Amino acid sequence: MITGIDINAITDFTCADDKDQPTVWKIGVLSSCAAAQMSQMAAQEEYIDAMFKVFRLCVKGWDNFNIEYKTDTAVIFGKKVDSVSMDIVDRIPMKVIMEVASKIMEMSNLSAGEQKN
Repeated sequence: MITGIDINAITDFTCADDKDQPTVWKIGVLSSCAAAQMSQMAAQEEYIDAMFKVFRLCVKGWDNFNIEYKTDTAVIFGKKVDSVSMDIVDRIPMKVIMEVASKIMEMSNLSAGEQKN
């Protein structure tokens, strides 16, 4: 049985190389519309820009990070939303953004059980 996407669910995620007092990223999943937009951007070779948008849209906070979480209003994937402020994103290493965004994309896909239905 396919279940609906819980776009309000938050999952804790820690980057693989972050061992000593790791930062815990509070992440959500993409809505189906945002996932479609992400796929379209990736097909048009705008993958990195799309991953930054995924990060901004789906990171809902963090623990144990030296920058305070802050949002602003932005248009992402065609919708006006509250998202991680770009001035904060600019200060997060790209490797971290890509790893967190990749996890969000992984979580946003159908599970194996849902795919077989």
